[in-house]
Amino acid sequence: MKRLFKHIGFIVFLVGFWAVNSYGQKEPNADRLFKQLAKSQSSVDSLDILLQISDAIFDHDPEYCLEVTDFTQALAKRIGDTKSLIESSNKLAMIQKDLGFMNLAQRTINENISLVEEKGDADAKGETYLISAHILLELESFKEARNNYQTSLKHFGNAEDTMGMAFSYLGIGQVWAAQGQDDEALRFYEKSEKIWPSENHIQRAELWSKMGSSYAAQKKFEKAEKYLNRSLSYYQKNDEIAGQAEVNYHLGNLYKEMDKPLESESAYHNCIDLGKRRNRPNDVLIGYEGLYELNKTQGKYQQALIYHEKYVDLKDQIDDDELEVKEELEKYYLEDSSLENVSYENSYYGQSNDKSENQKLWIAITVCGVLTFCLLFISINIRKKNRILQSQKESIESKNDEIDVSLKEKDLLLKEVHHRVKNNLQIISSLLNLQRHKVSDQGTLEVLGESINRIQSISLIHQKFYQSSNLAKVDFKNYLTDLMESQKRLYGNPDKPVKTMVMGKAHFVGLDTAVPLGLIIAELITNSFKHAFGTEPFPELAIRIETGEYLTITVKDNGVGLPRGFSVKNSNSLGMEIVEALSEQLFGQVSYRNEDGAVFVVRVKEISQPTT
Repeated sequence: MKRLFKHIGFIVFLVGFWAVNSYGQKEPNADRLFKQLAKSQSSVDSLDILLQISDAIFDHDPEYCLEVTDFTQALAKRIGDTKSLIESSNKLAMIQKDLGFMNLAQRTINENISLVEEKGDADAKGETYLISAHILLELESFKEARNNYQTSLKHFGNAEDTMGMAFSYLGIGQVWAAQGQDDEALRFYEKSEKIWPSENHIQRAELWSKMGSSYAAQKKFEKAEKYLNRSLSYYQKNDEIAGQAEVNYHLGNLYKEMDKPLESESAYHNCIDLGKRRNRPNDVLIGYEGLYELNKTQGKYQQALIYHEKYVDLKDQIDDDELEVKEELEKYYLEDSSLENVSYENSYYGQSNDKSENQKLWIAITVCGVLTFCLLFISINIRKKNRILQSQKESIESKNDEIDVSLKEKDLLLKEVHHRVKNNLQIISSLLNLQRHKVSDQGTLEVLGESINRIQSISLIHQKFYQSSNLAKVDFKNYLTDLMESQKRLYGNPDKPVKTMVMGKAHFVGLDTAVPLGLIIAELITNSFKHAFGTEPFPELAIRIETGEYLTITVKDNGVGLPRGFSVKNSNSLGMEIVEALSEQLFGQVSYRNEDGAVFVVRVKEISQPTT
């Protein structure tokens, strides 16, 4: 009886939780579903809505989704709805698997196999055996996984479910791939692709990713790159971050095998960035692992050690955070099994005619009524407060409109200032350029050319500011990309083009930081173009942006490297003096080394913007 109250209370809590906390503000689809749940007239309707809610909330709150789906399964048992019980049990097993609760997932799916064999149709059997195979594959029980995929394929075939059959072929291919037999894996992947329905589906991108990985394992790099990029493009189109992270990891592995270290490094960093965006530590972990292996392969043992330490620290943190949670949840679900032990045939609402049970039911209905009344009272108070808030909101919006007009006027003026500064710098640049035509001395020509280049780098900053929607800060990564192209046009050799790359996340900086830092990076890029690539047949120049307490920018080329005894402070170059002076102005420092070419690392403290 205690468990009955718990579950009746939980459905009231679900609706109350939505009403008070406006869950739908995060997920519009969940908002709509919670409204439907509040209006549902029967337990069967509630079951269908609860299953849809678990789909809607899994991506951003899988732990809460686990609670909802566990309750849905329990409710389906209570009212004797076999179809919903099978569906909710399958969903529960998949969520448990994705959260890493493998013991729970295996137990849930094995119980569901017994039920589906007795009461399920062909489609339900296919789905249940498919999920069982997924779990067995995760547990590396390859033979059993393959057998269950074959069983699911047979049932989906009986149901004429083409999509289900495509999933089964995909699963069989994954089993062969996990055992290192990529020829067999591709044979089944191709079967899956051949029968896949023509409409786009997110799992199709997963299929392409698996195919790309298997082609990579066979050293068929062109096909591997084609399928992996096709998969990545589809994931990006659908803003599916988890899939993007996995594909970037596979691309990192592929480019490492193809001896393209810059592309490999960029892909691993993308994997890490995407993992951080979605708060998926495991994606960050595999990114660190990839960078460790890449640097070790290249003989960069110091960098390899840094990423290995990051990998170990994060893995320990994940293990510590998850172990206690997993143990507690597994203990709860394995021990608190009184509801699961209620048989379908003797379900509470299905068969009991006992008088005492009817009394308990009326008590439960009374309690539910009291809870509903409390919820109604809360709802009335919320509406009353909402009316007051609405009045205040209208007053605030009126004032905000006035402020918006004023801000837009200021924005236009600030844009005009940046535009005029950029134009004035262009005039100065043009005057210096005219002066060059009247000078014959080579040294003077070079000095004037460098001065024009520096003015252009400052001019580009102001151009970025007036083109940006944010007039307080500018996207420095975007600026560096344009600066690199500008320098390439000015100093590059068209017969031996330099391969350039700017890596890292977009980062916005204010004008007081952007101008001196832009000058520093312009000097370093110019230095590489002018001195690094004399005999190098395949010149490369890369910039990486990293953020933290300091803004760190690394400029690396694969040229001849720095001369023995090189020092920025003792250099006679005006450019190096500018680099040193401006880095001190930004409370930072410049370090340099040889590492298959010259590497300059600029670490600066961003200058805070004054508040008005």
